[in-house]
Amino acid sequence: MFELTLRLARHDTRLWLGRDGAPILAADLARRPRPRMLLTDNQVARARARQLEDLVEGSDLHRLVLPTGEASKNSANLLTVLAEMGSLGLERHSPLVAFGGGVIGDLGGLAASLWKRGVPLILVPTSLLAMVDACLGGKTAINFGGLRNAVGTFWPACLVVVDLDCLDTLPAREWAGGFGELLKAAWLSDGSWASRLEQDPAGLLRAGHPDLAGHLKRALRVKAALVEGDEFEAGERALLNLGHSFAHALEARGDGELGHGQAVLFGMLAAARASRLTGAAPPAAADEMEERLRRVLASLGLLPARKLVRLSVANLMKAMTQDKKVREGRLRLVLPETPGRARLQDVAGETVAEAWRQWKDLVR
Repeated sequence: MFELTLRLARHDTRLWLGRDGAPILAADLARRPRPRMLLTDNQVARARARQLEDLVEGSDLHRLVLPTGEASKNSANLLTVLAEMGSLGLERHSPLVAFGGGVIGDLGGLAASLWKRGVPLILVPTSLLAMVDACLGGKTAINFGGLRNAVGTFWPACLVVVDLDCLDTLPAREWAGGFGELLKAAWLSDGSWASRLEQDPAGLLRAGHPDLAGHLKRALRVKAALVEGDEFEAGERALLNLGHSFAHALEARGDGELGHGQAVLFGMLAAARASRLTGAAPPAAADEMEERLRRVLASLGLLPARKLVRLSVANLMKAMTQDKKVREGRLRLVLPETPGRARLQDVAGETVAEAWRQWKDLVR
């Protein structure tokens, strides 16, 4: 069992990590007024049916189930959730429990931030990706106008229950995505930790792996420290976007080929090439980073990436220029200098385009 508390401007976030989180969740809900609402999706509702039934009955929760997948993170479903909150009579101090992966957390978090200008949010992340990254920090969003996470708020959860039992029913295709965010945390903080993660990525990605919980705790500490120091991403917290500007473009133009965490791994490889081109990393260091990332991608069965090679640089650049991190026409990127250290740097568009062109040779 592991706990930490983030001290944040609006309210603190208490995070609990362990197995059998039901008593933690029930004890917290017992202190909160009715009505209470649970938001989940079809896939989680099937996979965790018994746990959800016990939670709904034991804590007197009204349940709303949405379709599974990134496509659900839209304005229509946001309005559906808000309408349900209204018909239920959710009060200012009534909690919304978002029980699912990153989509449910993002959408539920946005609804919680908007209803009566903010109701308590409780997150129960069910995917490795959500456990590693999305559950902490208060970022909420929906996709809008073809742009990923274009409409959102900062609204941190008051409680996050990282129940490792949820990983026992995690679909196989979800594991590699979680590894992408784990490795990102290591590449931002500790090169030796990154090396250990890279030794056997496929082997690590098992629910019962003895080291998985320890890696999760470490990644959560990395994120917590950056969020506490820069809650609204005015500076250093932006380092958590390592690989993300490239990744979001791949997700936007990849036609569902990649999940978010997988796209982050490809994005880190593109960022390493941008580091070479800008001089943020000398050639020898860039060679090492690129080779290490290629080995990880191959180990996870993501190389060669023939479909991604066919994406046009022009389309990828168009997606990137619509990113939230663009400043006066220049892209603000997180550039790895070496595994364990990265920096923020504005990069000219022509340099980014060249990084994409050369990246294609790396993933063939």
